[in-house]
Formats: sequence, C-alpha cells, structure tokens
Amino acid sequence: MILHVDGTTVLGVPALPQFIKAHVYLPPNLIEEIPDSHQPISSIIQLFIKNLGIPTIKRWKQAGHNCRWPLDQAGHAYEPALIMHALVLPPTSQSSSHYIFDGHPFDLHTSGNDLNPSTVLEEVA
Repeated sequence: MILHVDGTTVLGVPALPQFIKAHVYLPPNLIEEIPDSHQPISSIIQLFIKNLGIPTIKRWKQAGHNCRWPLDQAGHAYEPALIMHALVLPPTSQSSSHYIFDGHPFDLHTSGNDLNPSTVLEEVA
C-alpha cells in the first residue's frame, strides 16, 4: 500500500480531514480476493490523513510562508466529505491500482467505531 496526500491546497481550504483526499495504491487482487481487508485499509487511511496528512499540509504551508513560495493552488476546492459511500466502489478499470479516499471529519473516526462501511474509495482510471 502506498499513501499520498498533497501538501499544497486550494486557497482558503482548511487543513481538516473532510477537505483532504488521500491517493492510495493498492494491489487490485487484495480488494477483490480479501473483502475482510477493506475495514483495516479504511482505518489505516483515515489515521494517515489525520496523523500525517494534516501535519504535512500545515508544515508545507509554514515552509512555503517562510520561503515566500506561492503554495496555494488556484482551482476548485474539494467539497467536504459528508456523504459516505461503500468501502469499495466498482472499479472503472480492471488493471488500475489507484484509489482516492475522502477524509472524514474527526468525530467520525475518533468514536472507537472507526469507519463502518463508510470510507470513500474511488478508483481512478
């Protein structure tokens, strides 16, 4: 599994999980052959967004400010992830291993009932 969160964000978007998307690379056979892996994968990704993604964004913004870099991207901000989807959506391409997970607000993944079938997993062709 490879996880990535962009450090640069759209101007005005807060560094909160519901505004963050994680790019995840997973072996397609893992998703298809081991359905019991979906819940642990979802939990790992939400923890990654919360504990590494948010600090990365904040640190990158601070470094950019210190160096006077224009880090805020122009463009359309992600809508907050408020609608929850199934753990794994049908693949758009059989050979793709690239998925996008939406981050969830803190209260959805701190209750101890981390992420029922609600983590968003979209496959990108």
